[in-house]
Amino acid sequence: MPNLASKTASSFFVFGDVGTWVTATNGTGIPGRSAGTLQRVAQDLARGDRNYQAVLHVGDMSYADSVGYVWEQFMTLIEPVASQVPYMVSVGNHEYCYLDSTKAVDISGETKTFYADKPKASSKGECAVPTVHRFNVPDNGNKVFWYSFDAGLAHHVVLSSEHDFNAGSRLRTWLEADLAAVDRSSRPWLFVHFHRSMYVSMDGTASYTNVLRPSLEPVLKKYGVDVFFSGHTHAYERSCPVYNQVCVSGANGEAKGTVHVMIGSGGKALDPEPWLPQPWSAKTFREYGYGRFHVKNATHAQVEYVLNSNGSVADSAWIVSDHKWHRA
Repeated sequence: MPNLASKTASSFFVFGDVGTWVTATNGTGIPGRSAGTLQRVAQDLARGDRNYQAVLHVGDMSYADSVGYVWEQFMTLIEPVASQVPYMVSVGNHEYCYLDSTKAVDISGETKTFYADKPKASSKGECAVPTVHRFNVPDNGNKVFWYSFDAGLAHHVVLSSEHDFNAGSRLRTWLEADLAAVDRSSRPWLFVHFHRSMYVSMDGTASYTNVLRPSLEPVLKKYGVDVFFSGHTHAYERSCPVYNQVCVSGANGEAKGTVHVMIGSGGKALDPEPWLPQPWSAKTFREYGYGRFHVKNATHAQVEYVLNSNGSVADSAWIVSDHKWHRA
């Protein structure tokens, strides 16, 4: 297993919305679905040319829908990778659903969601019970629902997208305390992992992006979060450094806001809706793939989007920051 305390250059993988072992193109003609994602990641690890420290799976893992053997298939799929590096997971809509019974006990200890209407029961009754019992995470938050960890020069915060994160909620109170406690001289890079995206230029996504941004984006700015990783929409999109839908960069291109990277293209069928031009959208892809993120030093990092079909890097961008823009 990697040494997470090392302060040398390091990397991690990030993706979401995978499912179980699928190689078929599903009529799209685009190869390399869930099997391709994990096979490519395993190949990257085997090369040994990078200090990979973890996988960050941003929600929607097995899509088991309460069918137990599907979880076994998913765990078999990720085993070649999860046996080598920590496989860190966040809770998405396909891991969780709220119970209507007032007598039911929620394994997260929560009783309400952020959204005005309760999310559909996407997990078909699992209510995150398999997720809680299958994955070990740091015991500094609330099981798999929210937690954080340090790795190299970065502090990672992992949050459920399905819980209440309004001001005063347990999640929000924990989140702000965790972010405030980060020593940026020791861990200059700050990353948040969350299943649903705040910035998506695909049609039909405004129902959740427009409610997420007003509530959560000010927290990202307050504490200077460098990158917000997400999935949910089955495609890839990278934003400019952005706040309130406006690109914010310095004279030399240095980041003055949070970069949003959506990688929901890990294996489930790609979403077909059209892209709508947005000034903050830097790159979009509707192909299966995964993310590689390289922290070079205290001020420079690189994000890459790799296609499952041929292993090529379809998108590559540098993020340069002194991590002080939020103090202005």
